Order: sequence, then structure tokens, then C-alpha cells
Amino acid sequence: MKFDLHLKTSNLLEGLKGVEIYESAHNPYGVSAVNVADSSVIAFHNREQCRMEEEPAEIDIDAPPTKIPFLDSSVDFVLSSHIFQYIPDPIAALKEWDRILRPGGYLVFMLPRNDALESDKKRVLTTINDWIKVRGAKFVIGKRHWVFTSESFQSIIKALSLELHFEWSLVDVEDPDLKAGNGFWVAYKKKGELTVRPFLKNKITIIIPTLDEEKGLETGKMALEKAGCDASLIVVAGEPRGFTATVNEGMQQVTDDDICILNDDIEKFQQDWLLKLSTAMYSNLKYGIVGPGGRSGTEPAKKGTPYMTGVQICDQLSYWCVLIRREVINQIGILDSRFIHYCSDNEYNNRAKKAGWKLVWVKSVYLKHKYHGSGLKSDWQARDKETFKKI
Repeated sequence: MKFDLHLKTSNLLEGLKGVEIYESAHNPYGVSAVNVADSSVIAFHNREQCRMEEEPAEIDIDAPPTKIPFLDSSVDFVLSSHIFQYIPDPIAALKEWDRILRPGGYLVFMLPRNDALESDKKRVLTTINDWIKVRGAKFVIGKRHWVFTSESFQSIIKALSLELHFEWSLVDVEDPDLKAGNGFWVAYKKKGELTVRPFLKNKITIIIPTLDEEKGLETGKMALEKAGCDASLIVVAGEPRGFTATVNEGMQQVTDDDICILNDDIEKFQQDWLLKLSTAMYSNLKYGIVGPGGRSGTEPAKKGTPYMTGVQICDQLSYWCVLIRREVINQIGILDSRFIHYCSDNEYNNRAKKAGWKLVWVKSVYLKHKYHGSGLKSDWQARDKETFKKI
């Protein structure tokens, strides 16, 4: 039972990144959001989606709506669609959502009308006192705690804002909603000006292994100019000893940052290329290694073209350009020194996947890569392939 996208939501949140509480596969909004759900209610969440004859949506982050693992002022919006009535402690949830919401960000609610279900028609409308009485309440699977009209919900939020000093202003109301027609839509804006930036972004060090230090520095300069975010650069040159040893020398110099491994034969960088890779990686706590599209002999990068969008989980990434999350490096270490120049990326990908991380192709990033522009040695290739077979 598919519903159309909701234009007021998609238009309001276009270009922003945020959090959706318990995303529903049958009720999409077309926004860029991380889905947050408590594991204790995911089974209920999945059953409800199956009841709508839809494949359950994958949940990105296992967390309750009252304790979301994001930094203060780190998301552009919080979207709650037909779930708020199930939350036993709404005040705790709203305080948490206000905490992670940036100044100028949006709180967007889609709620069922009080006449949407026969069982709700005779119920007394919820008041702010009802919420105050249940502070600290535990989740009860499948229980609809609250019932509202558009007007009563707005009144509660207004009273709560005065009590807790929330600086929210009403943006718009739609009643009944033009999505499914059984609810109402309310949007609020937090006071301030919204400066869009990626959330949960760690510092990044770019490592360029090269046989020509001057060429490596030139590539590094271009990379930093178009990065779109702060980054450090390490160029590792010296006698020919292969990709693996050269990269590992750079990785061992970095203790805290995420690491971007970058070949010296990138001819052109897209604006904000590194910012986009980082933002995509931190959009999901399971994403451990991400890479762009570009001229390459390997899947999936070679399928890339300029102006693509979205991300795709994949089986392998080639290390002519990858961004690796710090937690991955801390967990599985550096590249396997048994390899000289080839296959160390394949082996590292396999280790990361075995440790529970996902590899992701970021389609919106496309770099002009001079494929096989770095040194090639056929004996290294044969030896590495033999080693990889044994492993």
C-alpha cells in the first residue's frame, strides 16, 4: 500500500540531513535521514510494515527516541511520522530532539487524527498534564498512549515550550494531511539560522603514496582545495616498495583521524568531494569504508558518471580513493604487509566486512582518475594474487 511523497515535507527539508524516528517503508517522505529505532520495538515496527504489504525498512541506528547517539546541535531536522502517539514519555523525547537539533532546524510531525480509528473516537484528548504524569515511563509495544487534534497538539507544544524554554516557532499546518488523509501535519522551526554541515564528522588525514613527492604534493594541494572541509595531508614518497608498505607508513603516523587513501594520479577533483564522502559515511553507523566513482577497472567505481546521486552498499572498493572510518582502523589495524602492491585493498575490505562494517559507493562523488597511472610490476601482481588465493 504505497503512499505518495508528502510535498510539504520534501520541500521544507530539501537539501537537509536529519533523523527519522522509526522510518516506515510504506510511508516514505523522500528526505535524507538516518533511521533511529530501539531494538526492543523493531519487531513491532516490522510487523506494522508487513501489515501494509511492504518490505520492512532497514533501521540504521539502534537507539530509543529519548537517547539518540548524536552530538548536540548536529542534525538539520527530526521527522516523526505516525509514531509519536506510541512514545510513552513525550517530554523526554522532545528534549532529546531539541538537543540534537541545530539552530534553524526543523521538527516535523505527522500524527493520526483523533477520528482516524474507531477506538480513538471516544477517547479524551491528551493534555500536557498527561505527559507530565508519565515522565520516565517505559515503552509498551503497540500501545497508543496519546490522541490529538491538530489544535490540541499545538496547544500542548506551546505550553511545553514555555515550561522548558524551547524556542520553536510554528512553520505550517496541514489538516487533514495530503499524504494519506488520516492524519495532520505540523512543522516547527528552532530559533536561529541553519548552517548546513555534516553531523558526526571526524577529522580527516589524506595519505598519498607516491614515487614522486612533487607529484604527490601537487595532487594533495588540488585535493585540499576542493575538499570542502578541513583535512590534513601526508605524502609518503621514497624508494619503490609497493603500495601496501607506502600506505602503511602513512597510516602509522595518524592516531585519531579518519584516513583517506588517495592515489597521486587523480587529475580532477569535484567540489566538496571529501565532505560528501564523509557525510555519506557518517549517515549510517555501519558504514566503515566509502569510495567515489571514477575511471577505474574495478566495480562499482567504473559505473560512476558525473551527477549521479545516492549511495550503494558494495562487495569491494578499490583504494585509489577511499575514506576509512577511524573505528575500522582501530578495530582491524592497517593493511596486510604480506601484500606488495595489489590485493591488500581486497583483503582489508574482507576484514572490515567480517568485523561487521559495510562498504559503500558514494555515487554523488566522481573523480577523474588516471587508471593505472601509478607504477606496475607484473611479478608483484603475480605474487600478490597467489598470496590472496592462500588467504
